[in-house]
Amino acid sequence: LQLDGSRLFRFTEMRYRHLALKQILSNAVLIIVEGDRVARQYASVYGIPNDRFIVMASMPEYRPKFAQIAVQPQIINLIHHGNLIPERGIELLMDVAISLGPEYRLTLMGPGTEAYVASLNAKAEKAGNIEIVPPVPYTEIVEKLHGYDLGLIVFGSPHFHHKYMTVPNKFWECLQARVPVLVSPESAMADYVRESGCGIVAEQASLAGYVAAIRSLSREDIRVLKARCEEKAWIHSRDSWLEAYAERVNRAVDAEYLRRAQEAK
Repeated sequence: LQLDGSRLFRFTEMRYRHLALKQILSNAVLIIVEGDRVARQYASVYGIPNDRFIVMASMPEYRPKFAQIAVQPQIINLIHHGNLIPERGIELLMDVAISLGPEYRLTLMGPGTEAYVASLNAKAEKAGNIEIVPPVPYTEIVEKLHGYDLGLIVFGSPHFHHKYMTVPNKFWECLQARVPVLVSPESAMADYVRESGCGIVAEQASLAGYVAAIRSLSREDIRVLKARCEEKAWIHSRDSWLEAYAERVNRAVDAEYLRRAQEAK
C-alpha cells in the first residue's frame, strides 16, 4: 500500500481493504501475487496456506534484438522510472545525483502532480545534472530505458511498503532493457539482484550508501553488468515464465474442481 504513511488512508480506506482482503483471500483457490514478500505477508496476516500462493512476476516481453550500448567516457547516465509522488521520497535520488557530481546524469521519468513535479524541476535546475521527462506508455518503457547505464530503484520513503514490500517489476523492466540496477539492501528486489547478478545492492540504505555503491562501479564494471543482463533477458521474460504459470494454474483449478465434485456426491 503506497499510501500507508497517510494517516487519513490508514484510518479509512486501509481498514476497508483489510476486511475485504480477509474475506476474498480466505475463499480463493489460488492467489496470484507479484512478489515473494507479499505472499509471505498475506499468508502471515490472513492465515492462508503457503501452497495457495503463486508468485507471478510482472515481467515484460522478451526483446531479442537489443544492441549493447557502450558506456560513455564522459558521463554515466542514471535512470529512475515510476510515479513521481512525495510518498516515494524522490528528493533522495536527486541528492544522490548532486553528490555524485557532473560525471553522472540522472533522469527521472514518470507521472506526477503539477505542483510536485514543479518542485522537483526547481531542484533539478539548480543541480545541473538532473532532468525530468514525461512518462511513456507501458509498452514502450523497456525501449526507453535501453539507452541508460544504471537504473536506480531506491526510495527515500520511510514507509513499510516502499522499504520492504515493493515488488520487483522495475527490476524486470531494467533487466529486459539490458540496464543493471542499484537497489537498497532491505528491498524486496535485493534477492533478485543478488541471484541474477544484474546489478548491485547498496551496503546501506542511505544517501552515503547509494553514492558509495554507484562510485564503486567502473565503466568496465557497468559494461560487464550490461552483458549479464543480456544473458539473463530470456530467462527473466514474460515469454519464458508463462508456460510454467499456466501449468500451475491449471493444476490448481483441476484439483479444486475434483474437490467440489467429491463434496457434491
